[in-house]
Amino acid sequence: MVDLFAEAPGGFYERFDLTGPVQHVSSARAGEILRDLEELQEKEPPPVPPPVYRAGGGAATAAKIAAGLGIGAAFAGALGGSSQGADPLGRLFERDLTRRGTALHLVYGKDPTGVCITLTIGKDRRIAASPGAALEFSAGDIPEKQARGAKLLLLDGYMLDRAELVRRFFELAPAAALDAGSASIIRAQAGKLIAYFKSRPFLLFVNEEEAAALYCALAGGGAFPKAAALEDFLRELCGGAPGSCIVLKQGERGARVFRGKTVFRAKTQALEPEHTAGAGDAFAGGFLAGFLQNKTPEECAALGNRTAGEFLAPPGPAGSPEFTEFRGFAKSS
Repeated sequence: MVDLFAEAPGGFYERFDLTGPVQHVSSARAGEILRDLEELQEKEPPPVPPPVYRAGGGAATAAKIAAGLGIGAAFAGALGGSSQGADPLGRLFERDLTRRGTALHLVYGKDPTGVCITLTIGKDRRIAASPGAALEFSAGDIPEKQARGAKLLLLDGYMLDRAELVRRFFELAPAAALDAGSASIIRAQAGKLIAYFKSRPFLLFVNEEEAAALYCALAGGGAFPKAAALEDFLRELCGGAPGSCIVLKQGERGARVFRGKTVFRAKTQALEPEHTAGAGDAFAGGFLAGFLQNKTPEECAALGNRTAGEFLAPPGPAGSPEFTEFRGFAKSS
């Protein structure tokens, strides 16, 4: 999947019927948005700055962050393309990960490479997401030899409803990690998730909304828990799952790590970023890099906080090296 960030002119949201802050769109509609953004750059002068892109998706972002920190990391997934290779957006994805030293095990699906488009008009930000070929990745596409040889496997939360793929993932994983992805995923998959959590060493990354969703799902509903009740709940969960831990991401307030019945805390420096897309995934990549280097929970969380902060640097040539200008790809796809 590719993340793309763009400023848009007035009327753009109405033109593409983008009515909510986050909206899933078809591959065809995503392609129309990309082509329109590129056509804006052909005007003289362009009415908005050029869009910028980076390889995205939870597992891919975590893998490239870990690779950049010296961990041997690989990514397995699906891009749009054919036997000749990836489509244009897929090639951007491949280039971004390989330059960071991430090994790739890819299959090419019938749909285009997935894209998450973050658009901004003034202070109004909206996201159009199209997973595309990412959803074509199946249990049989997991590279068995590499998976069995890994120390840890990380699964994207949005894959949790893919029963056969998830079953195969946990068959192969010596230790597992999962970034929940959304509160709705947690609510739908809470029972299965806790069963997996207690079955083997497992690192679960959640933000506060996702942790509260887990609390409510297992309690059979109820109000959003207070902070003390949520902390007690997470501590009890980990106390009953030796070898597993829960990492609670708290944004500008840092993170808490629950292992056994102990809570470890790591603060972070408050930022005012232009966007927050991918920050949680970057945190997971930094945390896992520390975990695989046998660092303490506090050190792992501190490394996660640092990598997330660096990931949130402003886009463009003067900002984060994660970003690369996007030119000429939409029309050729």
